[in-house]
Amino acid sequence: MKAKQLSQIKYKLCCFIILILTVQQASAQVDYSFGLNKKGFRLGIGVGLSTINTHYQSNPAQIVGVGSLDYDFNPYFSIGLEAQGGYLKGVDKLGHLYYQTSKNQYLDANINFRVAIGLISDFYAKNNFQDIVKNIYIGAGVGRLRTSNTFTIYPSQVPPQYTMPILQMWSFPFNLGTNINIRGSSGADRFSINPNFQFSYVNNYYLDGYRTSDFSHLKGFYKLTSVRVKYKF
Repeated sequence: MKAKQLSQIKYKLCCFIILILTVQQASAQVDYSFGLNKKGFRLGIGVGLSTINTHYQSNPAQIVGVGSLDYDFNPYFSIGLEAQGGYLKGVDKLGHLYYQTSKNQYLDANINFRVAIGLISDFYAKNNFQDIVKNIYIGAGVGRLRTSNTFTIYPSQVPPQYTMPILQMWSFPFNLGTNINIRGSSGADRFSINPNFQFSYVNNYYLDGYRTSDFSHLKGFYKLTSVRVKYKF
């Protein structure tokens, strides 16, 4: 009797193990992209840290707010509008410049496009990490930037030849980032997290508000590292 009961327990245990292995194998073969929101408008909002590169050797990071509206033609190609607002700051700690600090309260609006790895290599993503890798993108754009600089000075230094604290200029952003899809327990795909690094070249001498002389051909750029949350319509 005991032998019969032991045999039944072994049989049930084997059936349970086979069931677990079957479910595991089936889940491994599920299409990870099933149920993803693959195209449409995406509204994003986030925050980042910016640094400026111009006359100054010290460039402390400043807080910037970021908003965007993109249209994804597919998961790996998009065109969008972006707006930024915040500060860029340069500091002369050595006392070589007339302007000891320049703090630029700036606004930037640009149009840009982004192309992800998945557009070039549409490999099968088996898990979330591979999906993140597949969504890594590069991008470029063009925009208009408005500067509003305020200064502190070293009175003993010679003032620059030209000062233009408030100005509008062209900006040329280049982007590198990825999109991390966040799906709910029901499989709904409405949100994603978008970490992004942006390098913006500015074709103007006055990003920090001044030009030292006619012989100075220094044009600036700034960098922005940001994270935003996107809602998918």
